[in-house]
Amino acid sequence: MPAHQIETRIKTHQAIAGFGRRRAGRSTRKMAFLRRRESIAIPVVLAFFLLLGLLGSPATATDPESAAPRVENSDAVPKGLPQLLEIEKKFTAVAENAIKCVVGIQIGQSRGSGVLVSEDGLVLTAGHVAQKPGQKAVFTTYDGKVFNGVSLGVFSSADAGMMKITDKKKWLFVTPAAKNSIVVGDWCVAIGHPLGYLPGRPPVVRMGRILRLEDRAVQTDCPLISGDSGGPLFNLDGELIGINSRIGGPMDRNYHVPIDVYLENWEDLKKGVAWADKMPQRDTEQVKAVFRDVIAKAAKCVVRVRCDKKDVALGTIVGPDGWILTKASELKGRVVVRLEDGRELEARIVGVVGQFDLAMLKIDAVDLPNIEWGLTDPKVGQWVAVPGLDKDPLAIGVVSTPRRAIPAERGLLGVTIGDTPNGVAVISVIPKGPADQAGLKKDDIITHINGKPIQNQANLMEHTKNLKPGIAVKLTVKRGEEVLDKSVTLGKLVTPSTRQRDMLNAMGV
Repeated sequence: MPAHQIETRIKTHQAIAGFGRRRAGRSTRKMAFLRRRESIAIPVVLAFFLLLGLLGSPATATDPESAAPRVENSDAVPKGLPQLLEIEKKFTAVAENAIKCVVGIQIGQSRGSGVLVSEDGLVLTAGHVAQKPGQKAVFTTYDGKVFNGVSLGVFSSADAGMMKITDKKKWLFVTPAAKNSIVVGDWCVAIGHPLGYLPGRPPVVRMGRILRLEDRAVQTDCPLISGDSGGPLFNLDGELIGINSRIGGPMDRNYHVPIDVYLENWEDLKKGVAWADKMPQRDTEQVKAVFRDVIAKAAKCVVRVRCDKKDVALGTIVGPDGWILTKASELKGRVVVRLEDGRELEARIVGVVGQFDLAMLKIDAVDLPNIEWGLTDPKVGQWVAVPGLDKDPLAIGVVSTPRRAIPAERGLLGVTIGDTPNGVAVISVIPKGPADQAGLKKDDIITHINGKPIQNQANLMEHTKNLKPGIAVKLTVKRGEEVLDKSVTLGKLVTPSTRQRDMLNAMGV
């Protein structure tokens, strides 16, 4: 399909990218999901997403592994759009089937991932996730259902572990690839629960390529973080080729236990025995080259945003008469936009959405190239690319997780309250919290919020439940015989779960 016939859909979305190389002459294997043998026909659209303000000024870093040998002239490198679409079709097929066999694992406070490999509930995971034989565990399936299980064997030197779901059920499962079937340069799909299982979020899919292969380690450039440990690594035929093990230095240099380790020690792992006893540089240049024609039109819609004569972010032209979206938090001082043709025009900030760190700029210009918004949600596994100011994309990856609703944050007043005969009393004030900073004290009686009378705790909570952090509310309080008005700017509740959510949001998972 010629590039000019592809409708490029640009959206604001974050993508995680990763690539390597593949050897020539490898035949395609059959999809290996035993419980889902039917052929899969999935319509795919090559979807491209624009990251607003992804970069300030370009930066480079030296990778200590940059001198590693590369695999050149690989058939795995797509030569054009038909090959890209064929690879995408395989990604989406693997993702659609595999996520149903991936489980979240919790042992005490430790969390990880695993994958079902038998109808009776055997689960492969990392050795450090299984910990030791006989550990009681809780398993969460892709649809949020919870089951009980136990750790079986652990081969700690290789970080290989096996577990079993003990609740009786016929499980969907995947089949391990044959021994010696992992090939440097192959495309691969890593799946897991980054930072542990989150309600409403299915297992998260990442793509990449095999970088190195040793007896007990496979290195890929699939981006992984804590919580992904124990999750599966698949080839594009849907065969299980490894288990996520440990994170390398950069986020996209990660290690997996090859499936051969499990196959060679299957019976000992299954019996509950515990015992104990590095790879080519990623190269994406040829892959990026295939995307050049596809993103060429979109790249004309990307501009450089400057503040006080310094490059601070990229922007996206969303209207032909000078409307530009960019990263709000980078805008300080006089804002100037540099267009693709070299013109520099002063920009006005006409709107900000702090929740998404977006700002709308307006410049005095007409007939500018502008993006077209996609109207459909992409499938997990579809290609995504990030156009920049140069001919090559800034990043290439796949859609990792479907769109989901994220509960809105509620503003924090920073007090504990209780009903008294005199009204709603302040029982305690959180030190340095919003109420403390506004001057509220213990034993104050709250009588009004924003001029509306308050009768009891439930009434106060009803008035504040939809208020977001950063909103100022006016409280009328009675302190002894004195009546005071206090302006309180609601704060943000910080807990381990909110920190986890914020980290995931920042990473796009």
